Amino acid sequence: MESESLTPESQRSVENVEEVQLKAVSDLLLQEEDFIRGQQQIEQLQEQSANEEFKSYLAEILGDISQRKLHPDLRKFISFFYKSNIPYSIIS
Repeated sequence: MESESLTPESQRSVENVEEVQLKAVSDLLLQEEDFIRGQQQIEQLQEQSANEEFKSYLAEILGDISQRKLHPDLRKFISFFYKSNIPYSIIS
């Protein structure tokens, strides 16, 4: 849908529309450096694990991360992606 086909005040279409494409959005906002940070930490976790099933699970997540996709289970590892600005002394 072109922006010219909407009235600015109401955001309604001024003409009939047959199709609208909506893109998925997420509340997770990851920059390139965040993806790299998370990928490195999950790779370390994968290397340290002795559990082959867990390693396979992490490989699936890493596959999505390498393509900069948000894996459905990414929230389980979200602390790996964001840099903490809180001093350790406050946390402990």
